[in-house]
Amino acid sequence: SDTEFFIPGTIVRYDIRVENPGQRVDPTTLVLTDAFPDEVSLLVSGPGVFEFTDGSTASGVGFTYDGPASTSDSVEFSTDGVDFTYAPTSPVASTVTHIRLRPTGAMNPSSGSATPSFTITVLGVLQ
Repeated sequence: SDTEFFIPGTIVRYDIRVENPGQRVDPTTLVLTDAFPDEVSLLVSGPGVFEFTDGSTASGVGFTYDGPASTSDSVEFSTDGVDFTYAPTSPVASTVTHIRLRPTGAMNPSSGSATPSFTITVLGVLQ
């Protein structure tokens, strides 16, 4: 069916997939920033939030999420898309408008026949 459903309270899943078809990516240079739609509030606590899955060809990067108050993991939060020092205090962070993901380590280069990749799963709640 072509009908779209919007049911408030429904958990939605975003998969952010990164592939490297080129050269090695140096440590600390890989930074991903994503803006959340107005109708989605970010989940920052609970099962499945910020899950990292390495691809079938290993990416070489690491990723950690220790909770919304952590300042040493791979996830940063913003309420304006500029300042990424916000620390959500509720499991559903309705004031977060952007996330910044900072995997650690160098991303492996492509071998020509195999492309390194990884996926980060992010959860939200429809408002």
